Amino acid sequence: METASRSLALLALGCAVAQSEEEPSSESSGSAGAEGEDGKKSKRDIVSQYSYCQEDNCYELLGVTEKSKLPAIKRKYRNLAAEWHPDKNPDPKAREIFQKYANAYEVLSNAEMRSNYDYLLAHPYEFPMFFMRYSKPKYMPKSDIRFVLVLTIVIISAIQYLFKRSQYETTLSAMKRDPRYQDRLKQLVAAQETKAAAVKKSGFRGDVGSAKGKKETPKAEELEKRKKVAEEQLAEELAGSMPAEPKFSDTVAVDVFKLPLTMGAAIQWFLKFKLMRMEYGDEEKAYLTRKALGLTEGEWAASDEDEKAEYIAKELWVADNLAEWEAELTKADSPSKSGKEKRLERKKKKGPLGNVGMLE
Repeated sequence: METASRSLALLALGCAVAQSEEEPSSESSGSAGAEGEDGKKSKRDIVSQYSYCQEDNCYELLGVTEKSKLPAIKRKYRNLAAEWHPDKNPDPKAREIFQKYANAYEVLSNAEMRSNYDYLLAHPYEFPMFFMRYSKPKYMPKSDIRFVLVLTIVIISAIQYLFKRSQYETTLSAMKRDPRYQDRLKQLVAAQETKAAAVKKSGFRGDVGSAKGKKETPKAEELEKRKKVAEEQLAEELAGSMPAEPKFSDTVAVDVFKLPLTMGAAIQWFLKFKLMRMEYGDEEKAYLTRKALGLTEGEWAASDEDEKAEYIAKELWVADNLAEWEAELTKADSPSKSGKEKRLERKKKKGPLGNVGMLE
């Protein structure tokens, strides 16, 4: 019994000692909490507890800057308030807009609130939640829009030129594979060989000096040279049917660059010939005729002067005259047709040698 009572006494004494040790620690923690509550809040905590102008910028709303003084802010606010007061402005959104101006003035007219707002703007990374909550997506291009526009036009023009070049080379290749083209090319090469043989037989040499010591030109190289000359002669013969070689001046970039000049010429044309009813000059008649025939400037320049005068005299820019002339082209071939008319007919037909005029 004595042993048991002694054990109980020791246990009670230990509990009392433990309780006495816990009381100071609890008192110290309580005093620390009290000090935290009584201590001042940090600048970040103070700034983050207000919504200010939410997703809008208070300075931009009132049309002032961060350096503007209070009198300037008051003057701006009064002007906006007088314009957007709900009692004076019938706009359904007047109340909402007026409230935004009032909030902005409340923030900027108070020195402490304005200081807090300036701190918010100067340290955006300290308040990510504020800007995530009150932010509007805004497109901010990094490159000048004019540079982007010019670059786009240049790229489109390059693609256009490469496409026309590819189409030109494809058409030209198909034209050269045509049996009629090959036959005519052989005839021209044979004519050169006949001429060279005749010159050799007569003993006439076009070069000056003795031929001694000079190596004779190989037959393959001589044949290739004659073939190139024959292709040049054939290109001259088929000038009206050969496709026009594309130029970079016919691309969108040049058209955009010449747009002011084109618009000025169009206005001048309208005033002179539509409004004032002036007669067409020789240059205007030639332009209208070329457009009516669907010819390029190169094709028109390659035409004979007599043919040009004949077509200009027909006044093909008049719809009735053009329809009558096209009806004549549909008739059976007749000796009275000129070479230009026959070439125009061939352009309308399908085939390797037909429809290869303009690639526009």
